[in-house]
Amino acid sequence: MDFHCLQTFRVAATASLALAAASAVALEPKWQITWTDHTNNPVALRSPGSREYMPYVLYHPAWPAESRYRVWYDTESIAGLAYSYSADGLNWSAGVPLTGINGPDASSTGGEFAGRPVVLYNPAWPKPYRLYYYGRTDAVPHPIWVAESADGIAFENNQVALDPTVPGSRLGTYADGHAVAWFPGRNATPADPEAERPFIMYFRDRGGQGIAYATSRDGYVFEEPEDDPFTETVEGLVELLDADRNPLVLPMHPTQVLQLAQNDLRMFAFESNRTLRYLVSANGLKWILAEDPIPGIGEAGEAGAWNDQRNYYASAAYLGEGRFYLMRGGRNNASGLYRTGVAFGLSAFYRDQDLGQWAYYSPMTDWQAEGWTPFTTTGNEPDGDLVAVIQHADGTVSVRDRKDSGNFYIRLDTAWTVPFTVEFRA
Repeated sequence: MDFHCLQTFRVAATASLALAAASAVALEPKWQITWTDHTNNPVALRSPGSREYMPYVLYHPAWPAESRYRVWYDTESIAGLAYSYSADGLNWSAGVPLTGINGPDASSTGGEFAGRPVVLYNPAWPKPYRLYYYGRTDAVPHPIWVAESADGIAFENNQVALDPTVPGSRLGTYADGHAVAWFPGRNATPADPEAERPFIMYFRDRGGQGIAYATSRDGYVFEEPEDDPFTETVEGLVELLDADRNPLVLPMHPTQVLQLAQNDLRMFAFESNRTLRYLVSANGLKWILAEDPIPGIGEAGEAGAWNDQRNYYASAAYLGEGRFYLMRGGRNNASGLYRTGVAFGLSAFYRDQDLGQWAYYSPMTDWQAEGWTPFTTTGNEPDGDLVAVIQHADGTVSVRDRKDSGNFYIRLDTAWTVPFTVEFRA
């Protein structure tokens, strides 16, 4: 039998392993991000309202150059959402109000009907944009809503995603922060496709015990896990740990879960409207507090700064090659203005070992010169008939093994670092 190998042999780093125990997470190179604040904060989102804060930013290299940065944000105090786009994250288009979501007519007070946006984007969905926002209405008090859109502006199918009036709900009044993540294939019972719950929504526990969560099969209807009264097992809270792996009880509002790889998750959260926190996780349900506050950008600014009274609600995007971009809301005490500032981050680890960057590459144009050697368990060396290694001009190799038993193949021994789960393509 002849085995025909494809043109390339590659080893890649694509998804992180479960968190290693022992050391302080904040010091592990993979999790480190060094932030540099933009010197001319705040940036102008050109809001159609009096405020432009509570931002949620997405970046996609396949989007047109003029709109690779896209942001959704509050235009008033929980009273309207808008969208702007940018080529560089600094100069933004005029904000456009979102449609198809709750409006002033949904509330007899004319307020608290729509705010705190979270946006998921997946081009494979029929409507690629999924918006999760907070909005009280006269009919349904204080839930998280969901709507979908083809362009990120005109939304439809507006409905309640998580209802805090359900008995036992941990979602409290005024959800000043929530985060939603999508993990395709997440299923605790793989044999049962109906058990798949790829969507997780995170929010501050109303009792101040930390971060609560709810899950969903379709991303529209979320359900919170029920606690077990017989074993006193708490199911509705994520596990929070400090850098030394000690249990932590710390209330906070999560605002985003940034997924770099299958098991490389970063969460941004805040508390008391002044302190930004940074957490890391490998599975989405066990989170380690890596930085509190985030150095350089995690605290309110000096007197007179755009964020001297408030510094909160952070959202970040990964740009590739170890580069990050972050937006956060703030309030100036003297003017009372709510605006948005940006910061640029650098991960030295991902700069050198970026996702999709192959650790080893063999073009298979000359297998012997590239270091490949035959391996046999039966002592048969290549004879051209029973066993053979055949180099083709197109950069592929055939390995022949016609023996009745045993193994014959080619192999390559190389030293390489494995900071992630291994992906092998041949």
